[in-house]
Amino acid sequence: MCNVYSLHQYFNSDKVDDIAYSCRKALRGCVDCKVILADGINAELAPFRKRRQDLREKSGYVKDILEDGAAQAK
Repeated sequence: MCNVYSLHQYFNSDKVDDIAYSCRKALRGCVDCKVILADGINAELAPFRKRRQDLREKSGYVKDILEDGAAQAK
């Protein structure tokens, strides 16, 4: 198996058996395999990206947190 397969074990654990079988039998090409991996990675990172976007939309939110922390530190 290739190095990409080890990443599938984490990001696509529900599909890893199918991926291994398809790889061994040459039923799926490397590009298609990497597309599946990219989808798995994107799904795993989606909650973090959403949270980051939500924080960006709150104007001044991070600045307020930093100011509160600085006030408490004084």
